[in-house]
Amino acid sequence: MASGSYPGRVGVDLVDVAEFRAEFMSREDVLTTMFTERESAYCRASADPAQSFAARWAAKEGVVKAFGTGWVDEIDYTDIEIVNDENGAPQIVIRGGASDFCERNGVKRLEVSLSHLPNLAISMVSICCC
Repeated sequence: MASGSYPGRVGVDLVDVAEFRAEFMSREDVLTTMFTERESAYCRASADPAQSFAARWAAKEGVVKAFGTGWVDEIDYTDIEIVNDENGAPQIVIRGGASDFCERNGVKRLEVSLSHLPNLAISMVSICCC
C-alpha cells in the first residue's frame, strides 16, 4: 500500500474480564510480555487490576484490528501502549513495528475509547490518515 493511501478504519474488541483474570493474572511472565511497565503499574494500582489489564488488552487488540493486520511478527505487544492523559482519558502510544506501520501507511492519529463493567471490557480504536 502506498504511503498516505491507507483509509481510516475502526477496530473494536471485547474482553471477558473473568476469562482474562483466570488465564493471565497469575502469569507474570505473560503479563510482562503483553504490557509495558507503565501500563502494569497503572493497572496494579487500580481497584480491580484484571479489569484494567483487560481494558488495555482490548485496546491493543482494537489497534491491530484497525490496522487490518491482526498480530503480526513485526508488531510486539508492547509496541502499543495505553496510557492516560492528565484528565484520565486513555491515549495510545506507539513505537517499534506499530510506529513503522503508521509511517508506511500515512496514519496520523489513533484515538481510543475504553469502557468496562465488572466482567466485560471493551475498546473502540479509530485511526485517521488526515
